[in-house]
Amino acid sequence: NEVLVMLVSGTVGFTASTRNNPIRMAYARATYDDMAGEWQWTAPTDITSAVYDLLPTAKSLFFTSGKICQSKTIKVGTHYRIYSGVCARTTSGGSTNYNFVMYSDDFGETWYVLGSSTTPCVSSADECKCEELPNGNVVLSTRVAKGRKWTIFTYTNQTTAEGSWSQTVSPSSSNGGIYDADDTNPCNGEILLVDAIRQSDQAEVKLALQTVATNRRNVTIWYKPLESESDYDTPANFAKSWEGKYQVSSSTSCYSTMIEQSENRIGFFFEENSYNSGYDMVYYRYQLETITGGKYVMNEVRNASMTAFAGNWYFSVLIIVLVLALIVYLFDHTRFGYDYKALQSGQKVAVNTGIREVPNAIWCYVICGALMGIVGFLNVARSSNINGGSLNFGSLGIMFTAFLP
Repeated sequence: NEVLVMLVSGTVGFTASTRNNPIRMAYARATYDDMAGEWQWTAPTDITSAVYDLLPTAKSLFFTSGKICQSKTIKVGTHYRIYSGVCARTTSGGSTNYNFVMYSDDFGETWYVLGSSTTPCVSSADECKCEELPNGNVVLSTRVAKGRKWTIFTYTNQTTAEGSWSQTVSPSSSNGGIYDADDTNPCNGEILLVDAIRQSDQAEVKLALQTVATNRRNVTIWYKPLESESDYDTPANFAKSWEGKYQVSSSTSCYSTMIEQSENRIGFFFEENSYNSGYDMVYYRYQLETITGGKYVMNEVRNASMTAFAGNWYFSVLIIVLVLALIVYLFDHTRFGYDYKALQSGQKVAVNTGIREVPNAIWCYVICGALMGIVGFLNVARSSNINGGSLNFGSLGIMFTAFLP
């Protein structure tokens, strides 16, 4: 595994920066050292001049913040392709901001422009984020008043990165998309696509998530299912018919980003004025069910027959009753149960009368494990998904202690 961080810093702001006095850009990478048990980071490598050389008309620019998009399908060489949005001003564009997208096939060491290096993919723009669509094309989401601007890069050759950007689509009140007429002071948000299951019909879909903050308040996550290519083949189709939203913050809040974490949660990181003392950096760990009001879950390890069997409450009650009856029978009407109670009453005496302690203890562990498995089965059937990496060892310890004679 390898980690990449793109660094942007300087003593001058974006609007005042120039090619001779730029915002500096660098990258650092890390690999995990199993022997040391820690991440080993490289020293930052400055790529400011190399990036400026790619955009000959730019007088100022920077890599926009948040998640770097990594392709799940395009791999040229040793790494899957990565993308980052760029906000720039040109030598002839005055105070107008423009967007470009850069990509790298060697994990951040060497960058190239996706599309034209002289014609921006979005004009009259601001900070932007990009994400890979299910067909391998790239959607660009740009911060503007009232919502987001959208454009899509369509590949004609993925290996050589040939293709073209479409015309941009602006926020609209008539297409059911992300729109707020009162938003005059926007800030950048994140776009993310995840594999999901729609609960109503168990259909597998790609779910697009986009964050916005109206007038730097009330950070909100919008969502939209991408059921077929017609939902995202053009910017106009991608921009319309967003299904719903989830409000994360009800106070002053600004920039946000999110990633899909390994335990099948959405890691959400944003700025919020939580304590009336300036912005705090806030992290939440969301289930997709929470964001979508129970309409969608992450597409994980699933078993439809299991869900169908125990999804109704009476099946769960039946299982619990049967298990309790079996436990009563085992402990009250079998040799194992008699030995168990004898060991509980007096372990030394019971062993001296010929009761075998070790086999009885092993069977206690077996029964405990079986009961924990049944609990897990009922939990999976109820939530319809399995989330790894969250074993409750406290509960296991209580169970084992309770069952040992």
